[in-house]
Amino acid sequence: MKAIRLHPNYHGYGLDGAAVKQLLFEAARRKLLVQVAVQMEDERTQHPLLRVAPVSLKPLAAALRAAKGVRVQILNHMRLAPEELKELAAAGDVCFDFAMVEGVHGLARLMKTIPVERIAFGSYYPFFLIESALGKVKEASATEQQMRSIFTATAQRLSGDGK
Repeated sequence: MKAIRLHPNYHGYGLDGAAVKQLLFEAARRKLLVQVAVQMEDERTQHPLLRVAPVSLKPLAAALRAAKGVRVQILNHMRLAPEELKELAAAGDVCFDFAMVEGVHGLARLMKTIPVERIAFGSYYPFFLIESALGKVKEASATEQQMRSIFTATAQRLSGDGK
């Protein structure tokens, strides 16, 4: 096993608890990647009686600073403010996918906010068409080096298979 995926919003806990801090510490010790799914489904498509709010990532930066060396990937984020993205990226070895990043030039905006080495290809396939994610890369006018980082290098580094 190389990774642990967390779904705090579906499992009823926040990222500010002692158990999460211990999990991050143990993941760092065991060299496991921790993936945090911010959401599984856009809130706008959920029935009003069955809403599952996105995970609040606000407490995560402090937990990352405490768990030195932990590798974390943030999945399915849609509306993280640039300041929040920068804070998380600065707090440790954190990368972000862009499967749910919306809007014209959404990936390009993300690339201007955080280093491209912190961005990993994300499609959320089979829920989304893979062509959507590929279109985001094309629309961002990513260079060959940026595409290599997004498609391969970041994932290899996070999985422990790269440098």
